[in-house]
Amino acid sequence: MARLLLIADDLTGTFDAAVPFVSAGVAVVPTPDLVAFAQALDSGVYVVAVNSDSRHLSPFAAHLRICNLVDTAVKAGVRVIFKKTDSVLRGNIGSELKAVWDVSGRGTCLHFVPGWPAMGRTTRGGIHFVNDVPVDQSKFGRDPFDPVPTSSVSNLIASQADVPVLSVACGEPCPIGFEGIAVYDAVTDEDVRSRAQEIVKTAPRGTLYLAGCAGLAHAISSFLGCSAVELGSADGVVGNTLVVCGSVNAVSVAQCQKATAAGAPTFPVTVAQKKDPAWVASAEGGRLVEEVRTSWASAPLTVVDATSFVPDDASANDNRAQVADVIGSLTARIAEQAPQATLVCIGGDIMLSFLRQLPDPQVRMLGEVVPGVVASDVTVGGRSLRVLSKSGGFGGPDLLLDIYNKNE
Repeated sequence: MARLLLIADDLTGTFDAAVPFVSAGVAVVPTPDLVAFAQALDSGVYVVAVNSDSRHLSPFAAHLRICNLVDTAVKAGVRVIFKKTDSVLRGNIGSELKAVWDVSGRGTCLHFVPGWPAMGRTTRGGIHFVNDVPVDQSKFGRDPFDPVPTSSVSNLIASQADVPVLSVACGEPCPIGFEGIAVYDAVTDEDVRSRAQEIVKTAPRGTLYLAGCAGLAHAISSFLGCSAVELGSADGVVGNTLVVCGSVNAVSVAQCQKATAAGAPTFPVTVAQKKDPAWVASAEGGRLVEEVRTSWASAPLTVVDATSFVPDDASANDNRAQVADVIGSLTARIAEQAPQATLVCIGGDIMLSFLRQLPDPQVRMLGEVVPGVVASDVTVGGRSLRVLSKSGGFGGPDLLLDIYNKNE
């Protein structure tokens, strides 16, 4: 029986949170399939990491989905429940945290550490910052799909859930006996590490309920006897690298632009192409598939840039799943005849769609290549492909070049 459950609201987040536990054994459940989830819980691995795929659901639907997953795990005897949240607070933060607290019986404290200082995400006075800018005033406050409406963590939770919330400053002790969600400040990595240690040491007997981004997962793993795996160049990146970017986040856009400016062959995908379910199977789509395959086989770094976006086009948001399916299908067709090489998927929806297009893919997580970029081997039909996953909002402009240079 698994000892720890990690629940993330998208697939890249699932990998981000699970990678610190790789050395102890992790089973990744890429979709919220309750049958596959129950089988993973009973498989004997240390950690089960499940993608609830709830980032874009309504708050009510997200709450129900998280309740079902947590309830299944608690009844199965899992001792640590970790609700992974987005590091910039996108998604159904309040409703999903409340779901965990509801299943706990409401007589417990859900410890929430939203910060990840190593990635520029900090919390001070209950206000969440990205590189010292309040998150609602940052580019994430203007995210075209998931804008963050407030930097106050308590207010964000309250906008979706009626649950007691207590803000805890750095240096203040964990609130003993508090029933609700405790939100902890953190401005340094040591703040996260020491808070994680305190939570583990002071937790009462029974199930431990935690929430936070991958920063807390890294800190908690060391106190639960696990260690992160940092991959060297030979183990992290294999052969030439193909990047498929379906995220329209400004961070990802800048990363693609930087790689293109450095000379990487780049193949753009237009808004019209992304919205057309028949495009990949068309003659035009087939030509692009062959051109990208040829480049991937010969060029050290190739980019498929699907970051095109029309801000006032409401249908792009309405057809988000369809767009992800088109890009995922394109990626799967390109990878059908992949060389011994590396594929980088940017965006959780794209990674999930890609895996869904493959016949019975087997995913084995390996470790981190650079912070926020997780390497896995995906085996299909006896062939193995190195796949790196990354959230759209992670990393600096040079990140794709840094990944490429790992293989230099």
